[in-house]
Amino acid sequence: MAIVAGIYVFDQSQYSRIREIRIEGNHVVSEMEIREAMGINEGDRMILKLPFLVDRKTSSIPGVDNTSSKMYYTQGILTINVTEDAGDRV
Repeated sequence: MAIVAGIYVFDQSQYSRIREIRIEGNHVVSEMEIREAMGINEGDRMILKLPFLVDRKTSSIPGVDNTSSKMYYTQGILTINVTEDAGDRV
């Protein structure tokens, strides 16, 4: 029972949540468009937004070739490096 209570308390704490999202490398596609397509926001549970799962959602974003995400679990930071399609640059 104590283990279940501990998991619940941790899940409710700020340490299990994404506190900051950094999106880098985007010049044409907006940060908001990337966030919406990936379904990520500050406050989301880190365990539900694993980098390899988040990166799979980028195929639906026009102008984005690929992304590489990294989660800094101890800091609650999700960093997303965006590579845009070369043909879409102005």
